[in-house]
Amino acid sequence: MFRNIVKLSAISAGVVASIAGTVAVVNAKSNCDDLGQKNKRYSFPEADLPNFKKWNWNWDRLEPGSPGIWPESNKPDEPCSETSGKSVPKARRNIILVRHGQYNTDDTDDDKNHTLTALGQEQAALTGQKLNSMGIKFDSITSSKMIRAIQTACTMLENMKTQDCLKLEVNDPLLNEGVPTIPEPPYRRPDLWCPEPRDVLVDGSRIESAFRKYFHRADPSQEKDSWEIIVCHGNVIRYFACRALQFPPEGWLRISIDHCSIARFTILPTGEVILRGLGDSGHIPYDKATA
Repeated sequence: MFRNIVKLSAISAGVVASIAGTVAVVNAKSNCDDLGQKNKRYSFPEADLPNFKKWNWNWDRLEPGSPGIWPESNKPDEPCSETSGKSVPKARRNIILVRHGQYNTDDTDDDKNHTLTALGQEQAALTGQKLNSMGIKFDSITSSKMIRAIQTACTMLENMKTQDCLKLEVNDPLLNEGVPTIPEPPYRRPDLWCPEPRDVLVDGSRIESAFRKYFHRADPSQEKDSWEIIVCHGNVIRYFACRALQFPPEGWLRISIDHCSIARFTILPTGEVILRGLGDSGHIPYDKATA
């Protein structure tokens, strides 16, 4: 009698598990079908997390259908529709950020004295070889206007043998090093480094302008995916990473960026941003890596 009850209970449990599994599969398929609809904007309940913030789809002011962005002759019929016209972006922008190599430091503010060290030159050469080995045809390379970034970009190009048409044509002062915003938490040694409010105000607005200039989805006229290299500075890269992912920008100082490390971003036509790597210095031997 007891054995039959146990057997019946086991069968009942199996039936319940089978039904539950079927319901889970059906629900999962239903969810996948719903989420698989192209170019939709989903409305999920807010997570039970402090300071939860939803993704701002119009972060670059290029969301199709957003007011005041598209000329009337080139405006989509409705936002988020499956429009195939030229007004909707269709290509991906791949942005590679490279920090400059190790450089000579002194007590002066004269940038011309902050040239790459011999190790910095070697780091830049290794970075050029790394990018060259990726088998990608790069569309452009840009650097800041500071000597260490320019030298890094030029040394990289010397070691990118397959990129014959790639030239350093732009040295943009917007990309120069600076303090993008007051960090939180503050630097642990304020006796060694404590940014002046005025400097933060000036640098912050400039670096934010650089972010808006270089980080945005592709223009609707762009037909193919693009690959762009930007050689700049640690603080700039850390701030760009926070802004691109819509993380609190004051957290930039929590990120470590080695000399000649690589950060990779992909900006989709939808406005989504994918971080594919940050602070990658695996191409530089451990004994030659510096921060």
